[in-house]
Amino acid sequence: NGEAYIKKLQNDKDGIFLISLNEKYAPIKVSENDRLDIFGKVLGKSDASAITGHCR
Repeated sequence: NGEAYIKKLQNDKDGIFLISLNEKYAPIKVSENDRLDIFGKVLGKSDASAITGHCR
């Protein structure tokens, strides 16, 4: 569908799903006809206040 997301990938008996860490977003089921490209791995997260003043 041309969309880009940062999600957890879940592969289980019910299929492959993209899972949001934000509970207000429902999981996205990946079907056989979908194209799924994985570009990297998130290694952690940061609070925006932790980087304030470090960007110029």
